[in-house]
Amino acid sequence: MKIKKLNFVFLLLILGVYNFFSFHHLLSANIKSLNSNRNVLHSSCQNDSLAGLKNILMQSAHEFIRLKEWEKAINTFNEYVEAFPDEKSTIVKIITILKQPELDVQVKNLGPNINSKYHEYYPIISMDGNSLYFTSRHRPGGKGGEDVWVSKKLKDGWSKAENLGPPINTSQHEGFMSLAADSLTAFIFGNYPESFGNGDIFYSTLQKNGWSEVQNIGKPINTPDFEGDAWFSSDGKTVFFVSDRPGGIGDYRPRSKFLHPNYNSDIYVSVKSGTTWCEPINLGEQINTPYCDRGPLFHPDGRTLFFCSSGHPGLGDLDIFVSYKTGDSWTDWSEPENLGKEINTTNKDWGYSISLTGDEVYFASVRDDGFGRSDIYVSMLPKRFTIPITVVTGKLKDKQGNFLDEVKIDWEDIEKYQQLGTAKTRPMGDYTIFLPSGRWYRYTATKQGYIFTSRDIDLREDERPEVKYDIELPKLTPETVPFPPALLNVFFKLNSSKLKPESKSELDRFLKLVREHPEWIKIEISGHTCDLGSNEYNKKLSQQRAQAVVDYIVNNGESKERFIAEGYGFDKPLYREFTEEARKRNRRVEFRVLELDLKDKK
Repeated sequence: MKIKKLNFVFLLLILGVYNFFSFHHLLSANIKSLNSNRNVLHSSCQNDSLAGLKNILMQSAHEFIRLKEWEKAINTFNEYVEAFPDEKSTIVKIITILKQPELDVQVKNLGPNINSKYHEYYPIISMDGNSLYFTSRHRPGGKGGEDVWVSKKLKDGWSKAENLGPPINTSQHEGFMSLAADSLTAFIFGNYPESFGNGDIFYSTLQKNGWSEVQNIGKPINTPDFEGDAWFSSDGKTVFFVSDRPGGIGDYRPRSKFLHPNYNSDIYVSVKSGTTWCEPINLGEQINTPYCDRGPLFHPDGRTLFFCSSGHPGLGDLDIFVSYKTGDSWTDWSEPENLGKEINTTNKDWGYSISLTGDEVYFASVRDDGFGRSDIYVSMLPKRFTIPITVVTGKLKDKQGNFLDEVKIDWEDIEKYQQLGTAKTRPMGDYTIFLPSGRWYRYTATKQGYIFTSRDIDLREDERPEVKYDIELPKLTPETVPFPPALLNVFFKLNSSKLKPESKSELDRFLKLVREHPEWIKIEISGHTCDLGSNEYNKKLSQQRAQAVVDYIVNNGESKERFIAEGYGFDKPLYREFTEEARKRNRRVEFRVLELDLKDKK
């Protein structure tokens, strides 16, 4: 009887029966027999029969998943566990995914302005949601091979996609990997000169006249091995990428010698120090596996990492997962969570992009409603995986209303005295920064030849999707003496002239500015209040607050002869309204240069 049972499995293999439907009940009976008589299966031929059974069960389960027949897929996986108990822990996790209640997730094809009868894939949605970059192969109007295309968001859909053109696109193969949060830097994978080996990360920056010449990001990120899937974090200081270099999790199986999904690639991170990228850090065993781990996407909330993997339990070749940063180390991550059966399929689920709001995913797929081969789709995620983000936008101008480009914007956690990120204004002077909820921020605009300007935004309890604020930078020229007043973003205790600790970074920034300009021989520090309280009280309080700032500067080594403290009370309000917001803005400390001695200019 044992031989008959074994011959039954051989018969399945010989016939090449991979559609499991008609043999489902027969296999159930035979799995039990094979499991109970495993001790007789020692020969090479018999081991092949077990491998064949494993293949049939897995392909049948995947077919049920493709048809969304979840219960049949679960039953097949249960039979798989019975036949191969050593793999129980992995299969149980897959069954858990399939048992989750099915959610109504709508998948939408992005239409003929983006998709064609050719391949479209690897969509990259800009952080503001207004631009979609993607890769297409041999599409008419391209430069040859794989090219990057771009479409703009319209009220009723997307504009006709345009080829991005040179210098990014060439006659070879190119593809966008990611776009920086400020949309000024693109990471690109392509066959450009100066490549180190089996695939490198390149970048290009957006200039007034278009994209710059493509440059290799260099060592230590690129090596002679494969590097790709680069993702630039919204703080402007961190890049995530994939590499098959030696020293990863598991055996060294390079992409150049092993076909997908048999090569081993890991996700790494590198942090920028000044203008140099630091030695990459492997994200560790919680994220990386001995198999293929790809497509990192670190959300602007500063804690959420999306990635795809063939090593973690999933429904297909490469499933999309999410994990959360749990500590200060780049190896501190929560256990990855599969995005679920509504998003992941039995195919490769990669080349995706998550919206800033964290509730939409753009991805490529081959589906019945497509225009040809792989098309680009958008779908709502089954749940929100990220924390709320406030998008701060505006324009940088001088006093004459001229837009300023190349203005550096830094933001910090006021309470922790922690510098968090940096960005620059785009060619037309506009800027965008992304601030996760739960902190009190200060952001500061600086440009050579101008006085810095700061502003704070408190998101500890307040969630605001968007804040718009135009920034004006006073220019430093002898013709402007006395300089127009500039805000010092300092804080005092209620009805007090005692400076709060949150003022320190701003005062140190001002102290540095003063030391850089010894030609400023007379500087006024002015205090201002709102309308609440008597005129006498407000004059006194504003005078004391101005003096507190002067005392800080003098106590840190500057001559008291350079500074004048002046309290104006409510005599010079910025706003005549009597709202709480207007009163908050009227309560302020400013400085201005009254006298200039260019002979002291070093």
